[in-house]
Amino acid sequence: MISLDESDQLLAAKVAFAMRLARTALNMSQAEFGEMMGVSKPTIVRIENLETPVKLAFYSKMVKLLAIRGLRVDAITPEGVSVDANEAAVLRLVRQIEEGKAKRSRKSRQEVSKKTKGGSDPQSGQ
Repeated sequence: MISLDESDQLLAAKVAFAMRLARTALNMSQAEFGEMMGVSKPTIVRIENLETPVKLAFYSKMVKLLAIRGLRVDAITPEGVSVDANEAAVLRLVRQIEEGKAKRSRKSRQEVSKKTKGGSDPQSGQ
């Protein structure tokens, strides 16, 4: 039989795991997730690193806010951790990935353009 401390530790680990999965699925940084939750990035880091216990109010708020974003999270089930995304959440992530690719491509083209507009290579003296 699991002791209360072990049970609490397991629940904290399951919530941290679910939080990390959901954060990754939403392509959110720890700072962005903290902002969504109304806490600091260091608080999110401590929860994910199992350095601070998760209060029920925090977990409930997380579940509600993630549901608004199309994710269903369940870390309390005895079967493990469940994070399910609806189609809108999946499409939002695809859009974010595509926007990130386009942004990196534009930045790369700008850097190449700056190098070619300079015309001379200060290293070669030409």
